[in-house]
Amino acid sequence: MGGTILLADDSPTIQKVVELTFAETEHSVVAVGGGRELFNRLSEVNPDLILCDVVMPDMTGY
Repeated sequence: MGGTILLADDSPTIQKVVELTFAETEHSVVAVGGGRELFNRLSEVNPDLILCDVVMPDMTGY
C-alpha cells in the first residue's frame, strides 16, 4: 500500500532521480518546480509525504 510523495525541487535532474528511485515501488511521485506550485497543488494531490529542496528561486523549502 503505497502513498503519494509531493516533491518540490527546481532541478529537473533531482526530480527525475526521485521519480526513478520510487519507480518500482507502490509509491507515486508528483514533482513540482517550486514552493508556490507546491502550495497550489496540495489539495489536488493530498500527499502522504512532502519533500522540499531548501534552496528554490520562488520560496525556500523551510
